[in-house]
Amino acid sequence: MGRYRKILLDEMKDMKKIIILLIASMVISVGFLSGCNEQSSEESKFLGTWIDDTGEITIFHENGTTTSILGDLQGTGTWKLENDRLIVTFLGLILTFDYSFSNNDETLTLIDVDTGLTFVNIKQ
Repeated sequence: MGRYRKILLDEMKDMKKIIILLIASMVISVGFLSGCNEQSSEESKFLGTWIDDTGEITIFHENGTTTSILGDLQGTGTWKLENDRLIVTFLGLILTFDYSFSNNDETLTLIDVDTGLTFVNIKQ
């Protein structure tokens, strides 16, 4: 009987190790996956509705899409932050902007890196 008890105890110790490894793996996986969908604090500053000095309304959505409205015209595109710049893809064009926030992140200034044009946006 002593031999079987030792085998059983050894198997229980192995099972305990496996259970601990499984739990640790699950905790690590959940922690990793929960961070995958979070916006960075910098990205979250963009989210919402903005109106610029030309009257164009731009909405930055959490899912990486953007909607622009100017008068009766409306279009959608995508946006992302890359190398400290805002990249907007709209109607097949890729627009790259330097940006800065001011007034407690309620004012967004965009400078088109190709043309040098500046757009001042106010959060709505």
